[in-house]
Amino acid sequence: MKIITFFTLFIFCQVSSIAQDVYTIRIIDTHGKPISNIEVKAEIRSKKILISSKTDATGTAILTLTEVGVYTLSYLEMIDFTTYEIKEGFHGTFKKTVTYDPKKIFAEKPKQDRKGVVFTNSLALSMRGKPNTSKVSVFVKDDKKVIQTNISLTLVSVVDKMKYTGKTNSLGVADFYLPINQNYEIDLEQIEAISQVPVPNQPNGEMNVIVFYVKTDVKETVKGDSIVQTGITQTNGTTKHLLFTFHLMDYAGNALSKEPVYLDALNKKRVYKGMTDENGYCKFMVEKGSDYTVNVKRERGLYLIEGSNKMGFANESVTRRYRGSAEIERIIEQQKAEMLAQEMALKSEKEKIEAINSGNFLPTYNETPIRPASEPANYLTKTALGYNLNFQSSGPIGTPTVSGDNLFTKEGFYSPKFYCLKASTGQYVWGVELGESGISPAVLHNGVLLINTASCTLYAIEATTGKLLWSKWLSGYVYSTPTAIGDNVYAVYNHGGRPVVVSFNLKTGKLNWLRAVDNECIACPVVEGNEVHIASQSGTYYIYNKDTGKLISMSNSYKAVSSPTITEDKVYFTASIKGFDQVVVLDRKTLKLIKKYPNPIDALKISGGRDMDTPEQMSFNGSHPIVYQNKIVIVTDAEHIIAFDALSEKVIWQQPVKMHSNQVPIISNNKVYVVSRTGDITAYDILTGTPSKLPTTKGGTEETDGQIVAANGLLFIASAGVLSVIKSVQSINWGQWNKDASHNLYWR
Repeated sequence: MKIITFFTLFIFCQVSSIAQDVYTIRIIDTHGKPISNIEVKAEIRSKKILISSKTDATGTAILTLTEVGVYTLSYLEMIDFTTYEIKEGFHGTFKKTVTYDPKKIFAEKPKQDRKGVVFTNSLALSMRGKPNTSKVSVFVKDDKKVIQTNISLTLVSVVDKMKYTGKTNSLGVADFYLPINQNYEIDLEQIEAISQVPVPNQPNGEMNVIVFYVKTDVKETVKGDSIVQTGITQTNGTTKHLLFTFHLMDYAGNALSKEPVYLDALNKKRVYKGMTDENGYCKFMVEKGSDYTVNVKRERGLYLIEGSNKMGFANESVTRRYRGSAEIERIIEQQKAEMLAQEMALKSEKEKIEAINSGNFLPTYNETPIRPASEPANYLTKTALGYNLNFQSSGPIGTPTVSGDNLFTKEGFYSPKFYCLKASTGQYVWGVELGESGISPAVLHNGVLLINTASCTLYAIEATTGKLLWSKWLSGYVYSTPTAIGDNVYAVYNHGGRPVVVSFNLKTGKLNWLRAVDNECIACPVVEGNEVHIASQSGTYYIYNKDTGKLISMSNSYKAVSSPTITEDKVYFTASIKGFDQVVVLDRKTLKLIKKYPNPIDALKISGGRDMDTPEQMSFNGSHPIVYQNKIVIVTDAEHIIAFDALSEKVIWQQPVKMHSNQVPIISNNKVYVVSRTGDITAYDILTGTPSKLPTTKGGTEETDGQIVAANGLLFIASAGVLSVIKSVQSINWGQWNKDASHNLYWR
């Protein structure tokens, strides 16, 4: 077990504009003895800042950090072993103790797979006196090296399918006699594989093994799947639990007190519930073995705790900004009052919608501020074919956006940070921290980046500098990605209980128009020519004039289950018809049915789940048809990619493939490029469907979480929270999610 002991103390005080933190680090060896005269370095390499200090006789080095940014710390060969961020307007102290372990004495070995193994149980001393055995004495101590008595231990051999059980005595030791030449895992107090011990091929040998164990001392009230903890006094994590500290502030840097905080386990029915104190802090002792999302009353996914891979007595803390539940509820009530004022004294639904659509409705919008984000630490790794971006603990990284040598990407869905990097090298250019996490695909149009956050703002950011042009807080949750054409931006959200489509000026954010729809849209509005097309999650289809907002056509004759693709005179989408999913073609002017393709498909559908799967809905494509030169229609379903003849409706070719619901095929060089769920990239001849695989470093290993993006001979593939950038001989140009800012998948 890797023994890394953390002692963390945060004391933050807001001051005018000075940032200064005192960082104290103590370095000990694997026997717990201090190591003196070791130089510790703290660097912000992008600013060429270096602070250093040497450890004294107690193994302690003190670093005074005054520059705003993220420092990376190093000593000896332990390069960039941790990071620490200084934020403007705050000062504090931080203490940390680390174990220098160059021989990897405590390095973790992979746990053995016990699935399906039927074990035989035996007592610890049952093999005493038998040939080809060795004595293994397991000492159990806590993090202060105090012996632990009456602790249950089991030494497990997966190869021999044996479990040997015992308990520590009054000296804190449990003796075992075990067959030699085996690797044993040590289970402690029902915690599997807390450590490992290899017993060498030496009969009658004796071994001493030390296992460090700290019991969690916290009061818990369990009701159903909810856990409420009180009396958390431990300052370190324990063997079974991670000490997690969550700090919540408003946009002015003030502490948010009495805010409910929820940690939702991703793979178990377990929710930790807490409340921020008067300083905005909330502590949890989180059981390891699961990952957790951090949620508050009016926002989900503020952070991802990767508790499934935490080892040792670990602490973790994070600070997040939040508008505040009371303020969000005030805005929502304000929106409801605005809607009610429009609908008052009107009886029919038609009259209410006409009042909203009259053009006289001027809703109120609140701004959401952003702030600069420093260069992240240790995010960039060079590879043989390019480089990888890994921002750690941030969840799915999703589809990036590329323009020229600029790569725009979020850290991950559970982070509010967004970066501009050099596409060719991955080097940092600028970064911002938005007011919320849950960032949609970034839409780039006329030098402006447009971003929705799941809860709950539309941002317009200058692409060259990261400067905020404007922002609009839209709704408690936003389930779509913005769209743009010309000088206009389009978004769909819920305003005070009424779903609406809205148009803003691209550069100023001035409201152009707002119109009512029956539900959130499927993924995004689609713009073609002078029209905005919306397929709602209820299946209704709308066409609006992009400049005036006038309703041109509406139809609910065919329940749309995908976004549309619009040609000069036709509309293509996948519809659910009498229990079957089929591609339908409507007349663009009248929305009357022209044809429906006879071959039914097994379309991937949007779930419509509220407040839970926002990232899937923001990027959803499912069986979104692609129309190529009015000759070929490409559609993917749950199991296949299918090419139809656009005129005869016959299947030209079909190939098996499983794709993520946010993927769409890319057409370039007379080929159709598809990324499977597991990261394989296949190019199909557009006329024959003949496949050919593209070499990547990701194929067949990890599930993709964004569309492939390609530019300047580089492929950008997001999978498992990592963005891999790979050099390619293929000449493909696909710079952002769903092709461009209009999101119309039509190749003329």
